[in-house]
Amino acid sequence: MLGDSISVNIERIHDIISFFDMDFNFEESEEIEDDDYRIEDGCFVYQGDQWDYDVEYYFKDSELYKKLTETLVSYLQYDFAPYRKYNPDFDYFQNNEPLKDYDKMFELLTKEQVIETLTAKCYKGHSISENNNPDLIKKFIESLNDMELVKNYIRTILFRDVDIFTRTAQRMFNL
Repeated sequence: MLGDSISVNIERIHDIISFFDMDFNFEESEEIEDDDYRIEDGCFVYQGDQWDYDVEYYFKDSELYKKLTETLVSYLQYDFAPYRKYNPDFDYFQNNEPLKDYDKMFELLTKEQVIETLTAKCYKGHSISENNNPDLIKKFIESLNDMELVKNYIRTILFRDVDIFTRTAQRMFNL
Protein backbone atom coordinates (compact mmCIF):
# COMPACT_ATOMS: atom_id res chain seq x y z
CA MET A 1 0.00 0.00 0.00
CA LEU A 2 1.09 3.52 -0.65
CA GLY A 3 0.46 4.62 2.94
CA ASP A 4 2.68 2.03 4.63
CA SER A 5 5.77 2.95 6.57
CA ILE A 6 9.12 1.34 7.37
CA SER A 7 10.86 2.00 10.68
CA VAL A 8 14.62 1.58 10.97
CA ASN A 9 16.04 1.54 14.50
CA ILE A 10 18.74 4.23 14.79
CA GLU A 11 20.83 2.26 17.33
CA ARG A 12 20.85 -0.81 15.08
CA ILE A 13 21.97 1.30 12.13
CA HIS A 14 24.87 2.67 14.18
CA ASP A 15 25.76 -0.90 15.24
CA ILE A 16 25.76 -2.05 11.62
CA ILE A 17 27.84 0.94 10.53
CA SER A 18 30.40 0.25 13.24
CA PHE A 19 30.40 -3.53 12.60
CA PHE A 20 31.19 -3.06 8.91
CA ASP A 21 33.47 -0.11 9.69
CA MET A 22 31.63 1.99 7.17
CA ASP A 23 32.70 5.56 6.57
CA PHE A 24 29.16 6.79 6.64
CA ASN A 25 27.32 9.31 8.80
CA PHE A 26 23.68 8.61 8.18
CA GLU A 27 22.28 11.75 9.76
CA GLU A 28 24.42 14.03 7.59
CA SER A 29 24.20 12.15 4.31
CA GLU A 30 20.42 11.97 3.97
CA GLU A 31 18.71 14.87 2.35
CA ILE A 32 15.67 15.57 4.43
CA GLU A 33 12.64 16.15 2.26
CA ASP A 34 8.98 15.86 3.08
CA ASP A 35 8.72 12.23 2.01
CA ASP A 36 12.23 10.87 2.73
CA TYR A 37 12.13 10.05 6.44
CA ARG A 38 11.34 11.41 9.85
CA ILE A 39 12.73 10.56 13.28
CA GLU A 40 10.18 9.06 15.62
CA ASP A 41 10.69 6.98 18.81
CA GLY A 42 14.37 6.31 18.09
CA CYS A 43 13.71 5.21 14.52
CA PHE A 44 14.05 6.60 11.05
CA VAL A 45 10.56 6.28 9.58
CA TYR A 46 10.11 6.14 5.82
CA GLN A 47 6.66 6.61 4.39
CA GLY A 48 5.04 6.57 0.95
CA ASP A 49 3.39 9.65 -0.44
CA GLN A 50 0.00 7.93 -0.91
CA TRP A 51 -0.13 9.16 -4.50
CA ASP A 52 2.58 7.97 -6.85
CA TYR A 53 5.18 6.12 -4.79
CA ASP A 54 4.96 3.60 -1.99
CA VAL A 55 7.23 3.31 1.02
CA GLU A 56 9.45 0.70 -0.68
CA TYR A 57 10.32 3.22 -3.40
CA TYR A 58 11.44 5.85 -0.90
CA PHE A 59 13.33 3.40 1.30
CA LYS A 60 15.19 1.79 -1.62
CA ASP A 61 15.98 5.24 -2.98
CA SER A 62 17.52 6.36 0.33
CA GLU A 63 21.25 6.73 0.90
CA LEU A 64 21.00 4.34 3.84
CA TYR A 65 19.62 1.50 1.74
CA LYS A 66 22.04 2.08 -1.12
CA LYS A 67 25.10 2.23 1.14
CA LEU A 68 24.11 -0.81 3.21
CA THR A 69 23.34 -2.84 0.10
CA GLU A 70 26.66 -1.87 -1.45
CA THR A 71 28.53 -2.78 1.76
CA LEU A 72 26.79 -6.15 2.16
CA VAL A 73 27.37 -7.08 -1.48
CA SER A 74 31.02 -6.22 -1.09
CA TYR A 75 31.35 -8.04 2.24
CA LEU A 76 29.58 -11.20 1.05
CA GLN A 77 31.17 -10.95 -2.41
CA TYR A 78 27.74 -11.49 -3.87
CA ASP A 79 27.14 -11.03 -7.56
CA PHE A 80 23.72 -9.93 -8.80
CA ALA A 81 23.77 -11.69 -12.14
CA PRO A 82 21.44 -13.88 -14.12
CA TYR A 83 21.99 -17.61 -13.83
CA ARG A 84 23.08 -17.71 -17.48
CA LYS A 85 26.17 -15.65 -16.71
CA TYR A 86 27.80 -18.71 -15.16
CA ASN A 87 25.81 -21.34 -17.09
CA PRO A 88 25.41 -19.98 -20.62
CA ASP A 89 23.93 -23.23 -21.95
CA PHE A 90 21.07 -23.18 -19.47
CA ASP A 91 17.67 -22.84 -21.11
CA TYR A 92 14.99 -22.22 -18.49
CA PHE A 93 12.12 -23.13 -20.78
CA GLN A 94 13.69 -26.39 -21.87
CA ASN A 95 15.11 -27.53 -18.52
CA ASN A 96 12.36 -26.37 -16.19
CA GLU A 97 9.24 -27.06 -18.15
CA PRO A 98 6.55 -27.98 -15.64
CA LEU A 99 5.23 -31.50 -15.67
CA LYS A 100 1.72 -31.41 -17.15
CA ASP A 101 1.13 -35.11 -17.71
CA TYR A 102 -1.40 -36.34 -15.13
CA ASP A 103 -0.39 -39.98 -15.52
CA LYS A 104 3.35 -39.21 -15.18
CA MET A 105 2.68 -37.33 -11.94
CA PHE A 106 1.62 -40.50 -10.22
CA GLU A 107 4.99 -42.07 -10.97
CA LEU A 108 6.62 -39.23 -8.99
CA LEU A 109 4.14 -38.52 -6.18
CA THR A 110 3.81 -40.60 -3.06
CA LYS A 111 0.44 -41.36 -1.48
CA GLU A 112 1.14 -38.78 1.23
CA GLN A 113 1.88 -36.11 -1.38
CA VAL A 114 -1.34 -36.91 -3.24
CA ILE A 115 -3.29 -36.61 0.02
CA GLU A 116 -1.55 -33.33 0.83
CA THR A 117 -2.33 -31.98 -2.66
CA LEU A 118 -6.00 -32.81 -2.20
CA THR A 119 -6.38 -31.58 1.39
CA ALA A 120 -3.97 -28.64 1.78
CA LYS A 121 -5.78 -25.35 2.27
CA CYS A 122 -3.88 -23.54 -0.46
CA TYR A 123 -6.63 -21.60 -2.26
CA LYS A 124 -7.72 -18.75 0.01
CA GLY A 125 -8.07 -21.12 2.95
CA HIS A 126 -9.74 -23.87 0.93
CA SER A 127 -8.50 -27.16 -0.42
CA ILE A 128 -9.08 -28.28 -3.99
CA SER A 129 -11.39 -31.02 -2.69
CA GLU A 130 -13.32 -28.64 -0.43
CA ASN A 131 -16.71 -30.13 -1.29
CA ASN A 132 -15.55 -33.50 0.05
CA ASN A 133 -14.57 -34.47 3.57
CA PRO A 134 -10.72 -34.30 3.75
CA ASP A 135 -10.55 -36.88 6.54
CA LEU A 136 -12.55 -39.40 4.52
CA ILE A 137 -10.48 -38.72 1.42
CA LYS A 138 -7.29 -39.29 3.41
CA LYS A 139 -8.62 -42.49 4.98
CA PHE A 140 -9.83 -43.84 1.63
CA ILE A 141 -6.62 -43.10 -0.28
CA GLU A 142 -4.51 -44.61 2.48
CA SER A 143 -6.57 -47.80 2.23
CA LEU A 144 -5.86 -48.18 -1.49
CA ASN A 145 -2.81 -50.29 -2.29
CA ASP A 146 -2.41 -49.35 -5.94
CA MET A 147 -1.56 -45.84 -7.16
CA GLU A 148 -3.49 -46.61 -10.35
CA LEU A 149 -6.63 -46.83 -8.23
CA VAL A 150 -5.79 -43.52 -6.55
CA LYS A 151 -5.25 -41.90 -9.95
CA ASN A 152 -8.56 -43.19 -11.29
CA TYR A 153 -10.40 -42.25 -8.08
CA ILE A 154 -9.23 -38.65 -8.42
CA ARG A 155 -10.08 -38.55 -12.12
CA THR A 156 -13.56 -40.11 -11.86
CA ILE A 157 -14.90 -39.15 -8.44
CA LEU A 158 -13.20 -35.92 -7.40
CA PHE A 159 -12.39 -34.13 -10.65
CA ARG A 160 -13.59 -34.68 -14.16
CA ASP A 161 -10.98 -32.17 -15.27
CA VAL A 162 -7.67 -33.08 -13.59
CA ASP A 163 -5.99 -29.74 -14.40
CA ILE A 164 -6.71 -28.36 -10.92
CA PHE A 165 -5.00 -31.33 -9.28
CA THR A 166 -2.10 -31.16 -11.75
CA ARG A 167 -1.48 -27.42 -11.24
CA THR A 168 -1.70 -27.73 -7.45
CA ALA A 169 0.75 -30.65 -7.34
CA GLN A 170 3.14 -28.75 -9.65
CA ARG A 171 3.22 -25.77 -7.33
CA MET A 172 3.37 -27.72 -4.09
CA PHE A 173 6.09 -30.16 -5.09
CA ASN A 174 7.89 -28.20 -7.81
CA LEU A 175 7.30 -30.81 -10.52
